[in-house]
Amino acid sequence: RLLLTIIITIKAIIPSIMSSSRFHQLTQVENCGVTSDWLSRELSRAQSCLDQVNTALTSTQQRRRSVQDDGHDDDRPHDSCHHHDRHFHYASSPKNNLCKLQLLSNRIDCLSIAARYLDAIQMISSSSSSDSNASSRDHHLFSMQQLITLESQLGTIVQSFSEEYTAELSSKEFHQIYNELRNRHDKVQRHIRARAVLTLRKTFQDVAFPSSHGLQYILSELNSHDLESYKSDLHMSMWTLQKMDVELLARELARPLIQRVQHHFLKSDTIPNDKVLKVPHLLFAYLKQVLPYVAPIAVEVQCELYFYNCVNGLIQHVMFQRGFFEKLGGANVMAMTNLVQDILKYDDYILSKNVRRKEGWVNMPTLLDKLVCANGKLLDGWIHVERTHAISALDHSGKDYHGCDAIVSTAEVFHSLIHSHCCKISFLRQTQKCRIQYFQQVLLASCMHYLNILHRRANGLKSAMDKSTIYDLSVNSAEWIMLIQCTEQAAQTLVLKQQETEENDQDGTGRASHLPHQLRSLSESFEKFSVAMVEECSQRLVDLLMERTTFSSFLMTAGHLLSHGHSGGIPSDRMEDVCMVLSVWSDDASDGPERTSIKDRILGKACGFVEQQLLEIVFDESLYMIADGCKEFSQVVSGVLRELNGRRQQCGRLGDVCKFMPQVEKFREPLYILLGKEGDEKLDFLELEGDGTLYSEIELMLQVKGFSYMNVEDAISLVNRIRK
Repeated sequence: RLLLTIIITIKAIIPSIMSSSRFHQLTQVENCGVTSDWLSRELSRAQSCLDQVNTALTSTQQRRRSVQDDGHDDDRPHDSCHHHDRHFHYASSPKNNLCKLQLLSNRIDCLSIAARYLDAIQMISSSSSSDSNASSRDHHLFSMQQLITLESQLGTIVQSFSEEYTAELSSKEFHQIYNELRNRHDKVQRHIRARAVLTLRKTFQDVAFPSSHGLQYILSELNSHDLESYKSDLHMSMWTLQKMDVELLARELARPLIQRVQHHFLKSDTIPNDKVLKVPHLLFAYLKQVLPYVAPIAVEVQCELYFYNCVNGLIQHVMFQRGFFEKLGGANVMAMTNLVQDILKYDDYILSKNVRRKEGWVNMPTLLDKLVCANGKLLDGWIHVERTHAISALDHSGKDYHGCDAIVSTAEVFHSLIHSHCCKISFLRQTQKCRIQYFQQVLLASCMHYLNILHRRANGLKSAMDKSTIYDLSVNSAEWIMLIQCTEQAAQTLVLKQQETEENDQDGTGRASHLPHQLRSLSESFEKFSVAMVEECSQRLVDLLMERTTFSSFLMTAGHLLSHGHSGGIPSDRMEDVCMVLSVWSDDASDGPERTSIKDRILGKACGFVEQQLLEIVFDESLYMIADGCKEFSQVVSGVLRELNGRRQQCGRLGDVCKFMPQVEKFREPLYILLGKEGDEKLDFLELEGDGTLYSEIELMLQVKGFSYMNVEDAISLVNRIRK
């Protein structure tokens, strides 16, 4: 019986709602709004339908009580069904409880959505009635507010019943009501958009937008949110469009700008056809003058992403309409270069003035994407010009200079090119293929060409060092240091660009994931080349010491000097030429941290070789030395070590040995007493090493005396083999 009640209710209300033509004629309104009379009529008609439903419900309940009082069997519902089928055809009645419940749910959905619709109409009617005494201007405004409120209510209803609409078990009546309600909602939205667009266009025309006065007026209207009781047409229209259709709002903001650009660059004869190649430069200059009067509004209503897309499309349209690209095809390379430079300056201007840290803005296509990357021929030509220019700039950078100045000039050009290339890659936002193509054919080509230039100069310095004398060695060493320094700076620059690229990826672009790895690989190539140059320079310095100084002859006579002293008949060589060679690499007051570090690495390897050769002679266990020979040896070697300008950490052990040998007699007696030895008895290092306490005491004694680089084994060996 409850099911029959619901059926009676639906049969009563749905035909009334569906057959009411005026109930759905929302677009036929007065003054582009919803009038109180129209709403009152519709509410009265809906209320009449609702009264019929209540009457039907009451009648059904009375019949059910009458049947129960007469003693009819409640388990025979089909008799009542046949009784009511005289008025309501019900041949498809459910045969089980599950179907009954589903049908009941469907009928309740129909009632619910209809009731919600009536509530929305009643709310608008109440608002209109409360403002019936307002002025004509206020009445017009509140009509717009009523439309917005109605659209919000209908949208809420459509959203809340969207799941029921998609359900397969929903009734046909519900689908009909829902479709009609959704169509009404769409028509209300279209009406609001149309009215808002007309309001915007009229306002823009009245204030001569874009202009300084128009900008101030529109911003003041947009910021009038503190006035709760009154909002202007412009305020309501802009914020409504911002929520409802932000792309439409952006197009309307750009419309006055488009009209002006079309007038100046397409319709008038300001720029003749023979000056078409100057159109981009003039157009960008004009936009930079006008955009400051429009951009703040786009930012205020948060539609700048779509606004600049419209502006970019306008630029594209003007250039195509003026036949710019046809003229560009037969022009020289300079015209293409000027075009790309103007585009990059424009993109940089837009992004630097309006960048917003959100995913949509970061992904905004630049004009370079839309104008250059979209044209394969123009893209290939631009990349070819970029690569040719980069290689030519590197080749000609050092021709007007010599020596270190030429190296520095080329390095400065390279750093400028890398910065330029990375900036241009950052503007290629949408097309990964273009980024890869530019990277491989321009940036990578520039880096490899610069590496080749460095390699050629290193080979030249290597040959010059082989031929140089002691007197012109300083020039060669300065160029070596400068070349290594510039190579390391190139590696550091690429690392910085890698970090910047990774930061851009973290902002949400996700389009340059391969670039950080490629930049890191290039940086490692420069670092490896720098290490190789340090090794090569150190080796050339060692060869110079061995082949063109007296160091090799000193090595041959050093053993005889240590064992026989002056009495051996072989004069000792003071190795002045060795000192002169090493003094070239000594520290200079004008050296910065980078140059000092490079010198330390080069001299460190050379000093390591010198130390190894001399210590092999000193610690030859078959060589027994005398005090005079050790003193003479120490004086010669100490003179060489002084030229290293305090680099004891690089030849520290040799320096301690040279200091210890003349003082060996001062340590002999304490060592013998400490170890319990007498006379000329030989000290056994293995025995001493087995006694940890004695070993530690001797090691501490050496450190206290200032021999921190020499170990206990060295001291024992010298004490055993040096005699008076």
